[in-house]
Amino acid sequence: MPQQFERVLPDDLITAEFMNRILATLEGLDGRVVALEGASASTVVITRVSSELVRVNQRLQVEGRNFGFTTGAHRVFLDAVQVLSFVSGTDERLLFTVPPIPGLPREGRTVTLSVRNQDAVAFRPLVVLPLQLPLEGNLEISFQSVNPTTISAGGQATFRYRVFSRVNQSARFPIQATVSRVPNASAWQDQIQILGQDGAPLDSNSIELESLQEGTVLVRIPSIPSSPSSFTLTVSSNTPGVAVMQDTRSFTVGTLTEAEDPSFSWTPFGAEPPSAHVGGEIRLAAGGEMLLTLLAGFTVEGQYNLLPRIVSGSGWTVRIDGGITFLTVTPADLLTPQGRSKTASFLISASSTVSHAGEIEFRIQRQGSPIGRTIRRTLVSLVFG
Repeated sequence: MPQQFERVLPDDLITAEFMNRILATLEGLDGRVVALEGASASTVVITRVSSELVRVNQRLQVEGRNFGFTTGAHRVFLDAVQVLSFVSGTDERLLFTVPPIPGLPREGRTVTLSVRNQDAVAFRPLVVLPLQLPLEGNLEISFQSVNPTTISAGGQATFRYRVFSRVNQSARFPIQATVSRVPNASAWQDQIQILGQDGAPLDSNSIELESLQEGTVLVRIPSIPSSPSSFTLTVSSNTPGVAVMQDTRSFTVGTLTEAEDPSFSWTPFGAEPPSAHVGGEIRLAAGGEMLLTLLAGFTVEGQYNLLPRIVSGSGWTVRIDGGITFLTVTPADLLTPQGRSKTASFLISASSTVSHAGEIEFRIQRQGSPIGRTIRRTLVSLVFG
């Protein structure tokens, strides 16, 4: 039991005997500390790490004692993975880059950091996240339906969209919905709500998808303005590194809106030159032409007819590149991602006397089905000089 000293009260006389007893006790304590330090001279101690949540390829600094770095006796492991290269080090500090660890889930997991010298080892738990790869791939957004199918002024309209990720990893995608081609854009835009499939607001107006996973997004306008009678709605996303295949289409108030076939997708894939396809517009100078490629993703076998046409405007033409008027999907195609995805290219031309504006439609429809999928784009003739 440690020695107990009587307590000193104000105005008490502190005697030499009392002070000597204190000094003797301190000397004894100092001796025991020296003895303990001598006995543990080779014990490894981890006192601090720069972060307890790290990612593969990030630097981690470990501080402590008796690492054995100056004698080359140091050994560092993360679980069973040995750290073989150090940025710098001493017997009290090690700096290294976290090496790849097999089997790390996306959310990371707890691993054991161990530091060894020739005689002892110390342990410390860490959470390690996998290497952060840059996002790459495509995000497809395609219109499905609107409720009610006949939009009415003053009424609510809810637009349903399929969002399909062809991105190389799980990611959260922000969703934007924009109303255009109306003189009172704010009267429409200020109402827009981005909702999940269950009708609840999406967190930060974004949807999280795994690679090759699809989800549903609802865009709601609570009260359709009384004018104008038609409007264009574009639903898109802005995610660095991801090519977004947005959906742009026009709706007419008081007119039945045809539902789209939910069994396949139909989205823009690429344009040549790229500057000719911007947002919901195809832009060409008089006498110019461009190639627009669309991507279809199928879940049902069959023959799918390609039906492009000029809806309005003069001097515009469209034809299917290669002259193939349909796509065929076989049962074998549905077994692989490559077979389920097919492209069709369309050559759009503007004559020397082309009208300033028009509209073009790209429709695909499975034989025997009363519904299909349609992409519409505004045609714009560019004037230079």
